[in-house]
Amino acid sequence: MFITNKENIMWCLKNAITNLNLVGIVRTTLTGDITHINTLCAHLWYIYSYVKIIIWIPILWLVCKEEKNSKLARRIIIAFGVIACVITDIQRFVVLPNVGAIKVLELVDREILYVLLGYELFIHKDKIKNNKKVFILSGLAFVIVNFIRYKIEMQYMVLNSLTDIVGRENFMDWRCTSLNIISAISLFSCIYSFEIKSEKIGKFIVWLGDKTFGIYLIHYLILAKVDLYKFEKIEKFYLEIAYLVVGLIVTFITSLLIVMILRKIKEICVKAKIKII
Repeated sequence: MFITNKENIMWCLKNAITNLNLVGIVRTTLTGDITHINTLCAHLWYIYSYVKIIIWIPILWLVCKEEKNSKLARRIIIAFGVIACVITDIQRFVVLPNVGAIKVLELVDREILYVLLGYELFIHKDKIKNNKKVFILSGLAFVIVNFIRYKIEMQYMVLNSLTDIVGRENFMDWRCTSLNIISAISLFSCIYSFEIKSEKIGKFIVWLGDKTFGIYLIHYLILAKVDLYKFEKIEKFYLEIAYLVVGLIVTFITSLLIVMILRKIKEICVKAKIKII
């Protein structure tokens, strides 16, 4: 209601129980599709991705080993998942024949694919760490892939219901594309290969990383109020990028401050409860 009906925060808190979509919550739990609650809840995809990974942990435990059979099984699953991802991407632009074999490949869930690719990066982490060549190449790959993704979005993707501007698709769907997989691997490799010599910077990164889940949970409320989608109406590319950068910084900092305040309130409540007991 804070986003759709422009209600204030206090109204939303007072009417939180009244506005619960219980049917949608049940359907979401059964299907893993959080849009059953509300289409705006799509940004909470990570929660159900996490649940899927927990459910699949017994299988992941079997294949995430450096034994011959486990390694072979893991890489076959990765190959199937990547091929399915590429085929799905092609189907965005070209109508492909309905082949049963393609549906078999799609059995590999994207979240599971990310976990397996993450494990592959983990076993090769010593080759990535503090490697300047990896840092440069992965950094370039990240920039190039995201520029390609941006151009594709602006020219080919469908109408976005939030903006009514042609050229946008639901941006959440990008996590399932082959371009996003390359982007994620490149970003991880770039950051992991960067040598951090300062202990203070290392501690700051750890401190900030501890807050990111809370930021993720509430950032969309700020994002919608900042109206970051408005950048699509800007004709000049450099102004568009400037608007995006400023909007993202405002969203991140505001979300971070809210998370810190909520954590402080939680700490005070926990201490008060302990004293009472």
